[in-house]
Amino acid sequence: MVALIVLFLCSGCVGELQVDDEIGQELDHERSQSWMEEDVQLTLWSFYDSGWEYSIADFTKRYSNVSIEVESFPYDSYADTYLQALLYGNVPDIMVFESTHFSKFIDLEGLENLAEPPYTLTEYEQDIDESFRAIGQSFNEQKIYGLTISASPIVTFYRPDILESFGYPTEPEALAEYMADPEQWLEMARTLKQDGRWMMQWVTEIVDLTAKDIGLFDQEMNFIRMDQDIKEVIELAKVIQQEGLSPGYNLYESNGQDALRDDRFAMFYQGSWGEYQIGDIAPEQEGKWKATRLPLDVYALDSSTILAIPSASENKQAAWAFMEYVAFEHSMHGTYGVVPSYIPAQEVPETLEQQSEILGGQQVQRLYLDIMENIEMPRLTPIDEQAERIWHDYLGQGVAWDIDSEEIMEEIRMRVEDELSREISILRRHANLD
Repeated sequence: MVALIVLFLCSGCVGELQVDDEIGQELDHERSQSWMEEDVQLTLWSFYDSGWEYSIADFTKRYSNVSIEVESFPYDSYADTYLQALLYGNVPDIMVFESTHFSKFIDLEGLENLAEPPYTLTEYEQDIDESFRAIGQSFNEQKIYGLTISASPIVTFYRPDILESFGYPTEPEALAEYMADPEQWLEMARTLKQDGRWMMQWVTEIVDLTAKDIGLFDQEMNFIRMDQDIKEVIELAKVIQQEGLSPGYNLYESNGQDALRDDRFAMFYQGSWGEYQIGDIAPEQEGKWKATRLPLDVYALDSSTILAIPSASENKQAAWAFMEYVAFEHSMHGTYGVVPSYIPAQEVPETLEQQSEILGGQQVQRLYLDIMENIEMPRLTPIDEQAERIWHDYLGQGVAWDIDSEEIMEEIRMRVEDELSREISILRRHANLD
C-alpha cells in the first residue's frame, strides 16, 4: 500500500513538474519576447565605427522600438577598456572583438554562454563552419562566449603591370602557383630589388605568415612553432636578411606609404581588407592592383570579428536579436571584403559577383572564400599575446645573428615555457589537462 501511495504521489509530482516546466517555458518565452513591446536602448562597443549604420538601419526599421548607439574605442586600447568594464560591471549590451584580442577573454567570467537558452546559436550549428564556431569558444571548450560573424584571410596584393615588365605571371592563380616555389619567390625578390622595388615589408614577414597558419599552442598547451615548415621559412628569412631583400618598411608608417605611392611595392601581404588600405594611401592607383593567395602555398587568417553579450547587460534578448540579425539575415544581402561565417551567405550572388574597383574589376570574394576553406583556425589561448611577443623578439634577433634555425625555435620554446610557466600551468588545470 505504501508503495502504491508513493508511486501515486510520485506520479502526481511528475505531472506537476511537467506542468511547472511547461509554465516555466511559457514564462521564459514571454520574457524573451517582452523587449519587442517596450522601448529599448542598446549600446554597442566596437573597435571600429564605420559599417554598423547599414545593419542598424535595417534592424531598427523592423523593430522601431529599438535604438542602437555605437561607441568606438581606439584599436590599441579597446581590449583593456572592455576588461575594465567587465570587472566593474559598467558594460554595454554588445561587445565587438577582433579575434586577436578575444583570446584574452575566453577564460574569464562576464560574457554570456550563447550555447544555452535563451540564446539560439545552437539552431545554426549546421550552417556555421566548425572553425568559425571554435573561435568563439571558451578556453575549456565548454561554452560559446562569442558569435563569429566574419573572417579576413591574408592575401597577396600585387601590381600586374610591374610584374609583367619583368616577365612574371600576372593572372592570380598562375602567379600563386609560380610563387609556391621558394626559390622562384626569392628570385623574384632579387630581380625586383635590382630595380628598386620590393615584395615584402620586413625580414621575417614570410615566417610570421607561416606561423599564423600554425598558431602557438596545441590542445595540451604545448608550444608548437617547432615544425619543418617553420624551420624552412626561418632559413628563407636569413637569406632575405643577408641579401637585403626587405626594405624594412611598414605600410602603417610614412616610409611604407611613400614607397607604395612611388610604385616601389610590386606586392604586399595583408588581410583581405588591404584593398581599402591601397585606396586610402594611393587612390590614384585604383585599378592597378590584383589579389591572389599567399606565396609558398601558405593559407593564413588575419582576423575575425566576434560579437558577445556581457552578462551584466540589461537588454540581453534584444542584444541577441540584433546579433542574430547581423550574422544570419543581414549577411544574406551581400558581404564584401570578408568571408561571412554563415555558410548560406557565402555563396549568394550579391557577395560573389561584386567587382573591386581598386583591383581592376576582379571578383575577389571567391578567392577569399577558397582561401578560408583551406585554413584550419589555430587554437586561441589567453596568453597568445605574451607568447607572440616572445616569439617576435627572439625570432628577429636570431635571424639577424644568423643563428641555426633549430636553435632559434628551441630557444623561443624554452623562453615561452619559462616566462609563461605559471600561466601555462593554470590554463592546463583550467582545461583539466593536468
